[in-house]
Amino acid sequence: MKHFVNALSWTLRWTGITWLARSIMASGKVTLINYHNPSTKTFSEHLAYFSKEYSIISLDRLYEALRSGNFSNLPAKPMVITIDDGHAGNAVLADCIRRFQVPVTIYLVSGIIDTDKKFWFKHPGLNFAELQRLKRLPNSERLRSLESFEISKNDKNYENHDRHALSYAEIDMLGRAGVSFASHTVSHPILTQCDAETLREELFGSRHALETSLGCKILHFAYPNGDWNEEVKDAVRSAGYSTARTIRPGFISAHSDPLALPNLGVSDDASLNKAILQASGLWYLLKKVRRFKSVATEYGA
Repeated sequence: MKHFVNALSWTLRWTGITWLARSIMASGKVTLINYHNPSTKTFSEHLAYFSKEYSIISLDRLYEALRSGNFSNLPAKPMVITIDDGHAGNAVLADCIRRFQVPVTIYLVSGIIDTDKKFWFKHPGLNFAELQRLKRLPNSERLRSLESFEISKNDKNYENHDRHALSYAEIDMLGRAGVSFASHTVSHPILTQCDAETLREELFGSRHALETSLGCKILHFAYPNGDWNEEVKDAVRSAGYSTARTIRPGFISAHSDPLALPNLGVSDDASLNKAILQASGLWYLLKKVRRFKSVATEYGA
């Protein structure tokens, strides 16, 4: 499957189809992409291409354009680059970001910075099916279920368990390399499964903790797992955030809702050709077509 994807990505890129799709679908719009924990080699290769083929702008500049409802002052082919969660592995990206001198925003989960706490969704005891089940549970039930997966400090593997999140020293280093920071809640719950009190604590708590620790305004937010509804969006607005990013595929227009921004995810291990395809938007269009064909075949249509 991987060889097929790479071959398809190569073909679509070098026949010009990827460029054509991007030109049509993203005309007059902004491309926002996100990663999680890419290697330095992969991220560097991607930035080398994106920094030449796109105009990389900051989230702040995107928001100002959205607030005015006018994208005419933005450069050609504008792109915003973001990274979710604040994984410890992001620290090695500092030199790469400094070298290309492009703005990058990392959405931080404030409650596990500089700790040995784990991202609950990366817990070694969870398989894919169990993870999906937990995401659908009310937050209080999810927390109770996770207790059965906790690693005891007496476990022989506990001491070898890698730190999941960035430290404040690493965040400072990334900041000096040109990275800006945003909120991704305190503990990365599924916000649509939280009660009103927990929702407020996660949104206000993260912003307050990051502003206090980093000494800068935290105005941007990303919904954990991309899950949101109108109640969650209203809470995000009340917490003082200017933008909020979803994982809904698409491009940002001058009339997009700042608190429901679409994006195009780029796989952490994507080859350059696949990354170009994903950033063009064509990748997600093809996924829809493939899904439709599968459903049509299943039902004999």
